[in-house]
Amino acid sequence: MFVIESGLGVWAGLGEFMFEMIIAALLGGLMQPGGEATDACPYMQDDGEREGCALPLGDGRVLLLHFVLDAEENEWGEATDRVEFRVVNAAGAVEQSFGDVLESERAYPHVEDIDQDGDLDLFVPQMMGMVNSTDRLWVQTPDGFVYAGETFGISLNRAQDGLYENVSRASASERYHEFYTLADNQLIHRFTLHAGFRMEPCEDKARCMVWFCRAEDAGSLVDLSLTVAETEARYCPAEPELD
Repeated sequence: MFVIESGLGVWAGLGEFMFEMIIAALLGGLMQPGGEATDACPYMQDDGEREGCALPLGDGRVLLLHFVLDAEENEWGEATDRVEFRVVNAAGAVEQSFGDVLESERAYPHVEDIDQDGDLDLFVPQMMGMVNSTDRLWVQTPDGFVYAGETFGISLNRAQDGLYENVSRASASERYHEFYTLADNQLIHRFTLHAGFRMEPCEDKARCMVWFCRAEDAGSLVDLSLTVAETEARYCPAEPELD
């Protein structure tokens, strides 16, 4: 006996033939007449239990998601969900099966091509705040999805010089800019820039709002052949104009 959950329903059946029929029906349900796949998983859920769904990967392939509620415990002893993934091709064959913890109570996993290689990569949401969130990144390779690492902030984006940047909010006026490299399918933290406005004494006023940007956690700069001064000059954000 097996059960497959998706945004299109829940099926149970016996035998390999029935499994292939279900996959074929699911793939058909996710395809538009023109052949373009549509995203059956929502990005966010307001309430209720998460239901199984699917994410299109292109070329007729889909990523099936099945949620196991309260399957694991986090470091604080709280129950967390687990999500099981299956990569299914256009012929209905399962190419890969893997799973990950899912600590976010509302967000669904989502896909985007973060490394711009033409293949969609997978983000599995974990802790979510009002602004910042933690995601676990799985990059898609010719051999399947590979866990690359964890990021914290608003969103991970491609930056200059082959780096990746995730900006997190430290306060209303300050931000942390975390920079990473993605090599051999591993996300490696390289340095942090702390930037924003702070109050300092000044000549004509008791205190003035002053822009700053400085490098922190810069132990990996030597691997990038950069000094602290070069890093700040090249990657610090420009001072925004205040109204």
